[in-house]
Amino acid sequence: MSSLNIPTKANNDGEQVPEGYYGNLSADQQRSLREMWRRFHELYERNVEKSQSLEAAGGPTSEGFAVVDESKAKKGPKGDAAMDDAKKAEEVKEMNQFIDKYGGPYLRKAFWEFTKLDHPDVTMLRFLRARKWDVDRALAMLAAALKFRLDKDIEGILEKGEDGLKDVPGFLNQFRRGISYIRGNTAAPGEYPIYFIHVGRHFTSAQKTEVLQQFVLLAMENARLLVTPPYEKAIVIFDMTGFGLRNMDWQCVLFLVKCLEAYFPESLQRIYIHAAPWIFKGIWQILQPMLDPVVRDKIKFSSKASELVDYVPYSKLRKAMGGTMQWEWNYIEPTAAENELMKDTATATAVRKEHHDLSQKFEEVTRAWSNTKDDSDAAAKDLNYRRLVLGKQLRLKQFQMNPYIRARSIYHRDGSLKEDGSWSWTYPQEDGKINEQTTGERHNIPALQKWLREHNEDDLSSSIGGRHGAMGPQKGKPLPEKDRVTEAFSIVGGFRAIPLQQNSLTSGAKVGSQAQAQAQEQSPPTQQQQHSDGGDGFHSQSSHISTAQTHAGAAAAAAAAQQQASLSLSSSTSPAMVSVSSPSSSLTASGEQQRQQRIQQQHQQQQQQLKPPPSPLFANRADSSLSVVTTTTEGADEFYNAAESLSSYAPSPAQTPTPRHDSSGSEGYIGSAFGGALTGATAAAYLANGNPQSQQQLRQPLQDGSGRSTPTGPAPAVILPTADSNLSRAGDSIDGSEQLHSHHHPLDMGPTHHNTTHHHHQPPATPGSEAPYELDEDGRALSDEASIMTDQSITPETEVRLSFIPTRALKESEVQISDDDIRDDLALVRGAMSLFLNSRMQEAEDICIQGADRRLYKAVGMALINTVKAVLTFEPQDFINAIACNKHSMAIASLLRRKKGARKVVGNSQTNLKNMTVVQLHAELIFAESQVLKSILGIFYAGDALALVRNAFDLRNGYFLHREMLRFVEWLDAEQEQATILASTKANTRSLRVIDQDFRSGVYFGNGLSTLVLSFLPASILKVIEKFGFVGERKMALDLLQRAGGWSKQKPLPTISTDEEGVRRPLADIAIMCYHLIFSSYVPITDVDIDMGDKILSWNLVRFPQGIFFLYFSARLYGAQALPEKAIEYYRNAIEAQREYKQLHHLCFWDLSLTYLATCDFARAYECYDVLSRESNWSKAIYQYSKAVMLYETGMNSADAHSRSPSTIMRTVPKLTKRIAGRQIPFERFVAYKAKKYIACNNRAPLPGLEFSYLWHCIGQSPVFLLVSNSLARIDEMLDELATYTDPAAYGTGETEYYGALCLANFLRGVTLRFIAHPESHTLVRLPADDTLAPVEEIERQAAESFATVLKHGSKLDAADRYLVYFSHYEWGRLKASAGDDDGAKKEFKLVLSGKALEARGKSSFPGTQKADYLLQSMCMVRAHAALETLRVQKGRSTSFFASESSTFIGSTRPGRSDSILSTSASSSGMGGFNGSTGGARRQPVARHSIVGSPNTSLQKTGTVSSRHSVAGSFSFEH
Repeated sequence: MSSLNIPTKANNDGEQVPEGYYGNLSADQQRSLREMWRRFHELYERNVEKSQSLEAAGGPTSEGFAVVDESKAKKGPKGDAAMDDAKKAEEVKEMNQFIDKYGGPYLRKAFWEFTKLDHPDVTMLRFLRARKWDVDRALAMLAAALKFRLDKDIEGILEKGEDGLKDVPGFLNQFRRGISYIRGNTAAPGEYPIYFIHVGRHFTSAQKTEVLQQFVLLAMENARLLVTPPYEKAIVIFDMTGFGLRNMDWQCVLFLVKCLEAYFPESLQRIYIHAAPWIFKGIWQILQPMLDPVVRDKIKFSSKASELVDYVPYSKLRKAMGGTMQWEWNYIEPTAAENELMKDTATATAVRKEHHDLSQKFEEVTRAWSNTKDDSDAAAKDLNYRRLVLGKQLRLKQFQMNPYIRARSIYHRDGSLKEDGSWSWTYPQEDGKINEQTTGERHNIPALQKWLREHNEDDLSSSIGGRHGAMGPQKGKPLPEKDRVTEAFSIVGGFRAIPLQQNSLTSGAKVGSQAQAQAQEQSPPTQQQQHSDGGDGFHSQSSHISTAQTHAGAAAAAAAAQQQASLSLSSSTSPAMVSVSSPSSSLTASGEQQRQQRIQQQHQQQQQQLKPPPSPLFANRADSSLSVVTTTTEGADEFYNAAESLSSYAPSPAQTPTPRHDSSGSEGYIGSAFGGALTGATAAAYLANGNPQSQQQLRQPLQDGSGRSTPTGPAPAVILPTADSNLSRAGDSIDGSEQLHSHHHPLDMGPTHHNTTHHHHQPPATPGSEAPYELDEDGRALSDEASIMTDQSITPETEVRLSFIPTRALKESEVQISDDDIRDDLALVRGAMSLFLNSRMQEAEDICIQGADRRLYKAVGMALINTVKAVLTFEPQDFINAIACNKHSMAIASLLRRKKGARKVVGNSQTNLKNMTVVQLHAELIFAESQVLKSILGIFYAGDALALVRNAFDLRNGYFLHREMLRFVEWLDAEQEQATILASTKANTRSLRVIDQDFRSGVYFGNGLSTLVLSFLPASILKVIEKFGFVGERKMALDLLQRAGGWSKQKPLPTISTDEEGVRRPLADIAIMCYHLIFSSYVPITDVDIDMGDKILSWNLVRFPQGIFFLYFSARLYGAQALPEKAIEYYRNAIEAQREYKQLHHLCFWDLSLTYLATCDFARAYECYDVLSRESNWSKAIYQYSKAVMLYETGMNSADAHSRSPSTIMRTVPKLTKRIAGRQIPFERFVAYKAKKYIACNNRAPLPGLEFSYLWHCIGQSPVFLLVSNSLARIDEMLDELATYTDPAAYGTGETEYYGALCLANFLRGVTLRFIAHPESHTLVRLPADDTLAPVEEIERQAAESFATVLKHGSKLDAADRYLVYFSHYEWGRLKASAGDDDGAKKEFKLVLSGKALEARGKSSFPGTQKADYLLQSMCMVRAHAALETLRVQKGRSTSFFASESSTFIGSTRPGRSDSILSTSASSSGMGGFNGSTGGARRQPVARHSIVGSPNTSLQKTGTVSSRHSVAGSFSFEH
């Protein structure tokens, strides 16, 4: 068992404590403690004015949770001494910043908030020990820790707790996954809480950084409730089981390290890193130098349970960790009712005042004690005793106060933490025994009261806290009026009677009346009447506020009203509260005179500030650019959550807050005095708006100056923008008269979110204005054009800044740079690239734009940024901007290229390139890159064949420049290899040219990407262009891209480190991931290596944990593995990762919609398409068609409050198609045909959602059990319906519609059965939990008969459905290939690639003589070509992915073919004959009558995959 193993001494409670701890201090340590207290008291007096001004402004605001600078942390000072010096400088700096930012009084407040249940000396001694008894450093460290608490608003986090933060995306999921928790305490004497952190359960991007940091801080504060005095330390066990790079979160690690060593010092007894895999060794080498030596010495590595028993016996370790405890984490969800006591602000304020009075007494005694020499003085002995008593009373009072100021935790809900302050644990053992442990009884409420009574001291049982607090007999009962606090609280003087109250308040009330009267003179009579009504209503609700406090609020209202005229949109939203309490900071008699003088001076300043304004405050609201709203603290959590997710996203119903006259912020003990200020703020709002009702309907996040929402604090008047403000949001009215809509987050489509889209009605037209479209009586557009919805954007528009491009041609002398200059620019662009890839786009652009007018690589940076934007938006103006940027970078590169005579070099021999300078080489590279990009952009922008011809020459020129540079690099490499051989014989006398990685990575990337794109062309076309020098070899392309990053299949990590990499290396990595994780989902391409894509992705996620690109790739990988629930989670994270480039949001929304389609969740898919149709210009036709289909599938066949009818939207589709390079986009042509057929068939379409799902490869992403329960069930219902028609002409509009439906249903059934029988090799197979599937051969046979049915009736299909014949041949070939019939598969693929008509049309009896003409022809041929190539490359034949006896599948190796999927109990009878011409059939591949899962049921995990992105454990997913 654990022991301290160091000399100890009994303290006042008879407990053995080591030297340096409270109760066992040497003489020198006592002197240091006294000096620490003296110096700390001196800081109280500094910059009092700043604290007062902050209080007048409503208190300090949280700075939020900034991302930790990884590069700064990793590249900090080396060596312990250097690190120590750096920490000292940083701490002193932060102490000074604290005083400058908050003032001394807030230092005092933060100290007592930090102390909590600790004896105040214990807090001081933590920092003294951490800084080796150096008082200066300990004081600076303490101030830095207190500044951190205020900056991060830790008290606000504790007040909200789990229930208050449950709506923050990703917050509670950290509890639910059991990432970390406390389970048990060690044995006496330490009784340290045992904190388990399961690193394998943490996913870097499953939550935002600030949410993770909130979770960490709440967990640390929870642990402080479970430590035992006097040791108060914890044991932390990092369980590394299942750890992979996906779990490595540098942001979390750096934040934890900083907290443990700087903000919660001396809180660790031991850290165990348990069962760390080999991959952690490299990470430890990076992490170790960053740790404080004290923390580092407490870390111990363990690989088995026996190495933990020094502190944690087997009985307290789970079986999974090698122990005997039969227990698993089970999170109990918070409930709103558990924190009811926190609404009793009257009791909370009274108990706070009692605690405040005790803390003041302690300070008075400590001031006297700190002036004594040492504890040998007689006076010191008495003072020490008083400090001991007051310390116990403070702990007792904190216990009593906690239920009113701190939300309950999981440890309250599971019964571990008791009301009396002790806690107990149960340890169920595998042999059936249950071990129990109770801890904390020596220092809980009964023990403290007993000690106080035994020493004839006040046990506080008769105090308000003793009666109404924890364990009080009257807890939960209303506080009697006589016990309510009437004093006002001031940060400087605490709870004090208000001096000069009558004059001050009378003046304030008078001024407030004058200000209101002046405003009313400018308002219409109706508004004045509303003022009166609203004011009476509010005061009637606030009758419990004392008259003096109401006057104080009126004074505050007048001051706030006076200030409103000068407010701007960038102003702080905190209310301007006037401090009316005593500003005394000194409690000694000698300072009383100075205190009174300061009171008088401040009173005079108040009087000056409260003078009435000389002019009216506001004009009518319609003319005002600002509207002022009063918000209450109830729902503050919702404000914070909304802002921390995408605050600009749309729709959730506006909520009406219930007014509260209490403060639930960190300054909860401001008390009822704030009610008057709240009344004043409401009055100011009436003066501004003249609309009392709207003040309680509008809700908006509290924000600090940076725009970040403030999680806690008093309820201020919030400044809301109106139409004139550039901060207005979707839903704002044009004239400011309509209240702001509260929008529902379109990402809130998961299991726990409301799934309703709210229609925003057209605001009433102002006189003289006309609506842009004719509307029906419900406010819906009657014209087809209007049905595109509004253009209101739920994501912010990307700012385009092209002012850096000169208006005249540049001269060579203006752009000349040296080799050193270009290296400096490369370093800057490399940093900008890192910012860009970590979702900090605006910062990246800010770096590049400085000097982009003349500096080569900065111009390239802007060109790349604008090219990405143009490709994502397809906006004509964005294309123009991107083309202009690439022309600009080409112009600079052209001036810097090496010249030959008067002519620039176009083609370069290896010698010419070798003789170039660094600048000239990079100019060649950039010229080629920009030329290729400009050409591609020009083709898309012009959209005609002429543009294709015109830009093709530039495209060819850029391509061959890349090829020339590749040959040059390879020639240099060969020279280097030869020189290495000659060096061994000392025969080498040649000097070699060294190529930097920036140039090399650019050459590899440009050649690899262009070659990869060419490789997707059909073989016939590829053979032609290869004669002109183009290369389309895919293996070579992937090899070049991997070379840029130093990747290989044999090594888990790249050979090129981040310090050595070229600037284009991340782009090459992205290209590789696109191939393996995106392209592979759309066509059956060869050389797909999911493990390689996963390896590169995991490595980049460590570098760019907030990078939207890599979060998006993670979602794609989960989708490819048929894990839609995880894919949805990561798409949401990707969308939340950045707000600057909404086009990247669109990319995520599109794939998120496809993931919803994979689960047949058409309603949520509709929400995604609704966003895209309003914001994205990629293809309005496809988005509108998708919306109509989703509405149709969900049964909303008529217009309702959510949207227009499917038929109205369908009519807009053909008008929205566009052309590129003179040709219509194939899929737009498809949806146009389908939309016309939908209208022609009287607004009917067979299975349009599943048809859309197939074409976008969603079926392959569906888990098998969902294919059975959702997709197959829908298809079979359609086929059953068709089987009821004996005459096809009787169906709908006739035979054509009938056979179209029949063939589509059979085609989709065949595809679905193929994926049931043969899921993709890299997917995680999850079978139906309680259903029975037929043998694989039976499923294959039924799938083949479904395809045969399509081919049989193909001649009866119209132009909209004729494509089914060709895709049936392709899918039948895929089925045969999966079953091992390679020859049969090749036959089907070659039929598709023949280009001949495969269905009989017209009167011709020879379809083979006709040319194929069907929708999506190029798509089908590309797929068939890729599948045929795959058969050629892969020698082994594919088999079923199902095992006969085991349901566990590891890796991507397919097991042997099985006779049955689950069992053979399903009927294996034949399909039976077709029922006449209907093609109806008996279908029994699955038992469709059984239900697979239900809403809110967990999916059953039937397999795992080798990918590091695979998920261990069970999944929860809503259908």
